Amino acid sequence: TFKGIDTTGRPILKESANRITANILMVINMQPNCAAYRINNMGVWDEKKQTWRRSNTKKGLPDIWACVYGFFITIEVKAGADYLKDDQEHRAFEIQRAKGTFFEARSTDSFSVWFRDFLRRKRLEYEALEMYRNNFNPADLDDL
Repeated sequence: TFKGIDTTGRPILKESANRITANILMVINMQPNCAAYRINNMGVWDEKKQTWRRSNTKKGLPDIWACVYGFFITIEVKAGADYLKDDQEHRAFEIQRAKGTFFEARSTDSFSVWFRDFLRRKRLEYEALEMYRNNFNPADLDDL
């Protein structure tokens, strides 16, 4: 959908939630030591019964779940005027309380800026942890 012209004269296109989701999955899965998956929380159309079947997942779960350098992150994708519902806010609270990361993505660009910083910080933590693991000697515990 056309949204106007930016300062360089290029057209601004409004991103759909599906486009943002696909872009995020591609960005994460292109990184080493990272894996991301789309979680479908919507019901499914049953052609045979001509009705919607409810999903068996908990209401409000984020759209994308990922493991980034061993760290758990979830991403809720919102486009346009869409907003976090009460169930989604509650799931975000539960994830953060468990020391996971929750991010609300409103565009590919906003995600990219956040993810670049997140990736930089987590790479450093991951490398420090790997260095510790590689130098750990159980015999050193005897001195405690």
